[in-house]
Amino acid sequence: MPAGTPYALGRFRGSAGDDFCGVVIGPDVVPLAALHPAATGIESLLMAWPSNEKLLGAAVDDFMASQPDVASQPDVAGRAGQSGAAGQHRADAVRSAGELTPLAPFRPGQIFQSGANYKTHVVQLMVAAAAEKALASLQPEDQVAVLVFGRRMLPLLDPTSDRRAAARMIQESPLERDVGAGSNLNGAILETLDWLAKQPPFAGRRSLIVLTDNKGMHYQTPDEKVLRALAGMDVTLNAIVSPDARPPKPVLPKADANPDFTPLDVFKLARATGGDIFRADKAGGRFVEMMERVRWRYDLAIRPQTGPDGSFRRLEVQLTDAARARLGKVEIRARTGYYTLAPAP
Repeated sequence: MPAGTPYALGRFRGSAGDDFCGVVIGPDVVPLAALHPAATGIESLLMAWPSNEKLLGAAVDDFMASQPDVASQPDVAGRAGQSGAAGQHRADAVRSAGELTPLAPFRPGQIFQSGANYKTHVVQLMVAAAAEKALASLQPEDQVAVLVFGRRMLPLLDPTSDRRAAARMIQESPLERDVGAGSNLNGAILETLDWLAKQPPFAGRRSLIVLTDNKGMHYQTPDEKVLRALAGMDVTLNAIVSPDARPPKPVLPKADANPDFTPLDVFKLARATGGDIFRADKAGGRFVEMMERVRWRYDLAIRPQTGPDGSFRRLEVQLTDAARARLGKVEIRARTGYYTLAPAP
């Protein structure tokens, strides 16, 4: 393992309810105590970060060198007697990031400026760790593009069938910071669709998967505008949301309310386009499952009706009584309708 192994810090809860501080290395989480026994937690690391950063970085490299294939060993123990910059490694099990629940990293004394949402960032790290496994369900002709967004959208990878390149870019995406603070989800979706329209034609279905905490406000980008744009590009929107994400509460209209401001509602966008919403309790596993579901979808075609240009026609997909009796409890996800085109002259 070369020096300078990328890593991230976090606090996690295991399936047995055990909380611990961990170092995220690829798809795995190594208990902090196995690498830096003197550190009592993330707070103690940050109190003397310049020196601890060097110690922890060396310990990560040393640990990875002693475990040539950590990712393929879900329950690897540190080798007693192995010395390094962080001292002796203890026999703590390496854990899979996808099987853990992220917790708040530490309790700060003061925050002067906070740009990124930590829970969303941890979700990004877990999804990134599962990228290769998730993309394995794709077929050779499938294409993947990678984009990040905050206040604005930034493309990182044009549509490609190179799954390794796509997985690598997904793994690097949590490091991207040139997108502004906060979330402008609807604006980013509209930018993405504009960008997609400029790409070479693609005959297959299009699915957009976003990671978001569903918190914040939009300015002059209402959901209806986004839904019309998604329908125009024939895109299904799916989302992996942080565990505490909720749809916005209904708000009664007020005379003095500014209609230019609307709350984020990725739940509404996914439901209207027939997409899935997964909570990131185990983000890596959810990403794998979502990619598999994208491949499971199939098309039901209808002959659309003509009418006033741009009017919305509702659709509802139901199972027959016989099919429902045979299949039992099922949930159907489908578009809620389509926008008509004006009759040909």
